[in-house]
Amino acid sequence: MTSTPSCSALEFLSVPVSLFYAQLESNYRLYLETLFDDFLFTLTVYTVCRALLSITMQIPLVKWTEGLNIKTIVSISYVCYAVAAIGFAFSSSIFWLLSTAVLFTAAESMLLNHMQTFVSRLAPNHIRGGYFAFFGPHWDISRTIGPFLGGMIFIKFGGAALFLAIAGIMALGGIAQYRAVSRLKKLVLYSTWY
Repeated sequence: MTSTPSCSALEFLSVPVSLFYAQLESNYRLYLETLFDDFLFTLTVYTVCRALLSITMQIPLVKWTEGLNIKTIVSISYVCYAVAAIGFAFSSSIFWLLSTAVLFTAAESMLLNHMQTFVSRLAPNHIRGGYFAFFGPHWDISRTIGPFLGGMIFIKFGGAALFLAIAGIMALGGIAQYRAVSRLKKLVLYSTWY
């Protein structure tokens, strides 16, 4: 691949997002148990609502944001992710937990879909599959190390500190990703969307 450095930058800068997911899939359930007396009911409501939000929000949000510049999408998404991380740190009622889930779902609906499109437009046609294969491992990296690192923070400092740290990582990751797509979008000359 001739432009692998561009894809590797996007890969590396996507780690904060997948690290956030790794915390939600592992350590958040433990933290949720400390926040809610009826933990299993709350977890069930949260899980069902997240699934319904993903189903109902994804297509409309992707369509609504089609005309936006990738830099704008990155900015909005990372702000939503950072605010959602703060929400997960302090949501001690079902209302605030579900409000946080709406923000998180909005962020993922916009960013994940549009970044895949950005990678597809960045990659030369004859090696597009290689770009997608190279762009995806950040999920596995984060799911391998994320629960352990997050668990150590959770044990030492608590769940609020863990998710506040994730908010900080999302803010820094958003700034870095914004700069990266600003540089890389110049490579996508044939696209008027980006």
